[in-house]
Amino acid sequence: MTKYIIVILCSVFTLNIAQAQWGSDELNEQSSFRERIFTGGGLGLGFGNISDFVSLSPLVGYHITDKLAAGIGFQYRYTNYKVVSPSVSTNDYGFSPFVRYNVYAPVFLHAEYEYLNYQFVYNNGDTFRRNFSSIMAGGGIFRDKCSVILTNTSERKLMKLKSLIAILALVTVALPLS
Repeated sequence: MTKYIIVILCSVFTLNIAQAQWGSDELNEQSSFRERIFTGGGLGLGFGNISDFVSLSPLVGYHITDKLAAGIGFQYRYTNYKVVSPSVSTNDYGFSPFVRYNVYAPVFLHAEYEYLNYQFVYNNGDTFRRNFSSIMAGGGIFRDKCSVILTNTSERKLMKLKSLIAILALVTVALPLS
């Protein structure tokens, strides 16, 4: 059960970052390839008595239309477990292709397949690997689609930038495949 919770939490974190990159500019048929590309990701650090970790999760996506986007995210995590002597380090990695559809501003739907390869540690310090696959579906609300009236153009640009980072709601359902 714990392994599924870890997979879900990692996935939700990645989804939150991925959702934040949608933006509010509408695309048209004349939009260039470069204008349709979006990037995002995350960086995580954790320090504790049991373990320390560093995680990196970049993503890249493409706006197929102004309502439909697809892309892929990658995950990598280095963990150093201090509870075994000598300490043991593990490397976890995976990828997540996704599709996102903007139903009606500000509501969107999101579907994602996730493959993760985890390295586990036995009490004696030995390690083993296991693969996990999940299908996730969810949705949310973009804050940048909500109406905010600002008088100054630079204030509007600043609000737009801040709004791209904020999401009001995200609901995710994970279905483990293995």
